[in-house]
Amino acid sequence: MVRQWIYSNKKSAFNKMGAGLGPNYGFVYAARIDVMQGFTLLKIGATRSPYSRLSNMGSKASLFCVSPPCINFWENEELLHEFFAEYRVPARPHQGARAEFFNLSMPYFIEHLPVLTYAQEK
Repeated sequence: MVRQWIYSNKKSAFNKMGAGLGPNYGFVYAARIDVMQGFTLLKIGATRSPYSRLSNMGSKASLFCVSPPCINFWENEELLHEFFAEYRVPARPHQGARAEFFNLSMPYFIEHLPVLTYAQEK
């Protein structure tokens, strides 16, 4: 575990995440996306259902890191986007925004992961 995050190369490791939590809870995740042979990007996003979200990425996603459950998951996603902003992949003309993709390796992300607060319902 990395600062309470779960790290795995198997989507099945996240199968039970979120079960039994209230509807206000979610997770921040990082997933390594294989763009082409020898080149990967990191997708940083937020979801209420990590297993479903990571499964929807298909076979191009090959390494995953998921935060503890919290009610401020959208804010934590935004904090990570700001923290790693210098590595953000710029939008390509007529291709839409690529706001969640970063030119980072998973080891770099893990090593430089800032301290985040994982708020819980009272």
